[in-house]
Amino acid sequence: MAGPSEDTESSSEPVASPTTPVLHASTSLTHTTSAQVDQPVAAETKSSAYNFEPESEDDDPLLFGLDIGTTAIKCVAVKAEGGQTVAMANVSLSDVPVPRRAGKHYVENRIGVQNVDQVLLAVHRAVNLLSETARQRVTSVGICGQMHGIMWWCSRAVHEAAERLLATGGTWIRDDDDDDSYEPVWSELITWQDQRCTPVFLDDCRRKISRTKTTSNGSPPNRIAAGYGLASFAHTLEHSPRTLVGMDACGTIHDFVAFVLCGHRLPSETFMDTTDAHSWGGLNLQTQTWDPRVLRALRIPSSMLPVVKKPGTCIGHSSTGYSSFGLPDNKPVYVPMGDHPCSVLAALAQRQTHPSSDSNLTCTLRIV
Repeated sequence: MAGPSEDTESSSEPVASPTTPVLHASTSLTHTTSAQVDQPVAAETKSSAYNFEPESEDDDPLLFGLDIGTTAIKCVAVKAEGGQTVAMANVSLSDVPVPRRAGKHYVENRIGVQNVDQVLLAVHRAVNLLSETARQRVTSVGICGQMHGIMWWCSRAVHEAAERLLATGGTWIRDDDDDDSYEPVWSELITWQDQRCTPVFLDDCRRKISRTKTTSNGSPPNRIAAGYGLASFAHTLEHSPRTLVGMDACGTIHDFVAFVLCGHRLPSETFMDTTDAHSWGGLNLQTQTWDPRVLRALRIPSSMLPVVKKPGTCIGHSSTGYSSFGLPDNKPVYVPMGDHPCSVLAALAQRQTHPSSDSNLTCTLRIV
């Protein structure tokens, strides 16, 4: 994640140790030695998978981490005790064909916009590159991902659509996709790189906010900028409201993956952690909730916004079927967290463990 981020207030809860349930890994190892890894899967592509121990060595419980980046999906399984990496996989989005849908509903990847079908298929592929043995030992799930971005979805229809997409590998296309009456279940992803919000548009948004009466809790909201979720939301409402027809929830791409993984079906079951909420702009820093002044000024319906939770909060449990992405069912899933704060925590944790080592440059331990 390379987008602009403001400092985020730390949680009042202490950072958990690797042996506590609220430590969930999203570990991205970018350097390994030949003595550590087995033969990589799909070596001719930019996607790969590694096993770091014989499958029959033990049955210690594992923590599963998933990192949904702008260009790649990474996942890892680490031992709950000690944090030793057992297996990991990396799937480049460029290795996953974009599912083609008929007519105007086809989303082509471009700077600032990504096809969500492709991301879901890449997550499914990455998880299933890990050995079945490692996946079945997973006891909890942590997720992080690219910040600032936004997408929308129709909550009640997500589970069925995700099941069909993942079951067919993206080859299934609705018979009525070319029907003007058909509305997609989820939108494209507007990423942190998007520049549709021009300086003129943003200045207008800021003027509207400044003219709106503040609440009794007068803590100023954090700013909005191009690529920030609430700015993109306001722009969509003003310039392409048709995009939001039938949608009742929104979040980051990793919030959506968690929604799918948990089998949620209600807008009220959409959750976002404070780091990602901060990256959207318009968050009241004192209450850690969406600032009603900003929402009124930009005419953003509060009912569509995710519920803001502290990092480390359990938001559900993994579902069954294809929507589990190959993970065991009924395992706790924790609220996704922004990748930038996670990498900072990783660097600090690594420095405390190995103060004279520079291995934090090659190993990112993301703690949620």
